[in-house]
Amino acid sequence: MIGKELLEFIERENKRLNEHFHKDDSKKEVALLRLAKLTEEVGEVSDELLKSFYYARKHKLEKGNNLDIEIADVIIVTLLLAKNMNVDIDKALREKIKNIEAREY
Repeated sequence: MIGKELLEFIERENKRLNEHFHKDDSKKEVALLRLAKLTEEVGEVSDELLKSFYYARKHKLEKGNNLDIEIADVIIVTLLLAKNMNVDIDKALREKIKNIEAREY
């Protein structure tokens, strides 16, 4: 479900981040740090969304809109968190899609 290239990148980036930032951190500490980073990235998506509807100060509007980049950041950080927590993301996505498709509206 998730592309091979993206998963390979997540593998490399996870290793790089762990070697650079998390040498002495426990799995729990890494998970909490990644959650904090995810929260930061979601906040940046919020900022960009507000900018796209002109609900921001003028100086922020002049910087352009990076909604696509910020959404990509959320996806990447989410996948890094999933990797840290040994989540089989393909399996989880398939199960979630199945649940969503079974919903009645």
